[in-house]
Amino acid sequence: MKLTDIEIIQLTQRLARYFLNIANSKSIQFSINIPFQNYYTCIDTDKFEKILNNLLSNAFKYTPEGGRIQLNF
Repeated sequence: MKLTDIEIIQLTQRLARYFLNIANSKSIQFSINIPFQNYYTCIDTDKFEKILNNLLSNAFKYTPEGGRIQLNF
């Protein structure tokens, strides 16, 4: 693991925005609910990105058209 101090909220929002086009094309309501402005932590950013992308990819893959996906932090 390669740990890095990072502001995880902006990273999460940036990664989640990539899925907005998919949400629109499948008529899926996609909301990102993060109650913090900033949150600094120490993570392996590569692993975090892979995990979040996998979770969101699966959510969009298995959510039917007109469905809803919420990303809550």
